[in-house]
Parts: sequence; structure tokens; C-alpha cells
Amino acid sequence: MWRVAGTALATLACVSGGRSAVPSAEVTQEVGVASAADFQRGVPAVLRRNGYEIIRTDGPPTLYVETEWRIRPPMADEAERGVSSARSRLLVRGRARGDIGTAEVLYTVHLIVETWVRVIGQEEWTRVPASPQVVESAQALTREMAMELDVDARRY
Repeated sequence: MWRVAGTALATLACVSGGRSAVPSAEVTQEVGVASAADFQRGVPAVLRRNGYEIIRTDGPPTLYVETEWRIRPPMADEAERGVSSARSRLLVRGRARGDIGTAEVLYTVHLIVETWVRVIGQEEWTRVPASPQVVESAQALTREMAMELDVDARRY
């Protein structure tokens, strides 16, 4: 059984393109620019709509939202690589931009998707590189969040 788990992990590492010691299990996407009010209204709305439970919020001066880990079935490309279950959580950060001549403080917003998986034959959660489908899912969530925050109205 351990041999199967080891083989699955080796396969996941090879697919990662040979990244270094601790592969990135995070996908970071730039959402755009938002006011504090839009961030505090829009981010929770998008996260809740997508089934995430918020466990921490901070800010200003730096805006931050963190969700609880959500267990999910593996994406098809994860399952092909021996993943039996996966969990993801979201972090959303807003950092104040420099003075751009507006009365309102604006924040550059980033979405970070963290993913850990269980490989067939293992009980422990393991960090592996994000699969292409996890990246696509993060991009779709980023687009939804950008629409909710109406970031196009604030491109400078």
C-alpha cells in the first residue's frame, strides 16, 4: 500500500515539472482594485455563494479574509494522479495602493487558493502542486470576485 502512495506522490512531483523541495500548493490570482467598502461587502458574498465559511477577517489598513478548509472531491486531473480527496481554503488580501489622487483609499486585491490532498493509500494531507483544473477553478473564482467588486470601474 505504501508503494502505491509513494508512486502516486512521485507521479504528482513529476507532473509539477520538477519544482523544488516544497511544491506550491497555492494559486495566487490578482482580482483587481477595490475600495474597503466594496471588499468588505463583495468578498464575503462571493465566498459564501461558493460554499466557503469565513473564519477570520481583518482590516483596514490591510484587508484580509480567510476561510475554513473545505473538503471536496478531487478534480478529474487530480484523481488521475492518485488523489483520493482534497481540501481547499481561500485567503483574500487587499493591500492599500499608493496615493493615486483619489479621496478614497483603494486596495489591490489578491485571491490565494491553498490546496492539500490525500493520495490513495495515505491518511495524511499532503501539499502538491496545483493541478491545471485547480488553476482554472481559481481563475473562474477570480473573475466572479472581480465582477462582484466591479473592479473594471477602478482600473487606473
